[in-house]
Amino acid sequence: MDEAGEPMAAVEPPVSAPVAAPQVDEGGHTFHLDDLRRARILETPPREVLDDRAGQQQWEDGLRLSEKHAGLIGGTALSASFEPQSRCFGGVRDFGETKELRFFLFSELWPTSIDQAAAEAAFEVSDAGIVKAYVVRR
Repeated sequence: MDEAGEPMAAVEPPVSAPVAAPQVDEGGHTFHLDDLRRARILETPPREVLDDRAGQQQWEDGLRLSEKHAGLIGGTALSASFEPQSRCFGGVRDFGETKELRFFLFSELWPTSIDQAAAEAAFEVSDAGIVKAYVVRR
């Protein structure tokens, strides 16, 4: 009974949906971001980021963080099942003490759309540097 003497509805525990783990792409092509052409994609940042002040700030903070750690990020050896030709910044996710920087990877030298990205390179970065780096299939 609640404070008014009414019977309380049964509270069901929240159902947690399984979260799909990212499909890490490990293959025979080893590369460094510094070796790839920097692509300019008009869709970046996405419209929903541009329309949101906080999203815009997060994007800009991610770009600054990627520039701060550019030497480490660009020189980290990655592996993929295809041979990446170009890349562009794809965004940042905040995990508290670490941030995840994402870069779209393209098998084309001159991509024109994010939809052409074959994978994403992800770098978990903390104040100490890179915590983890891997390639995720799209």
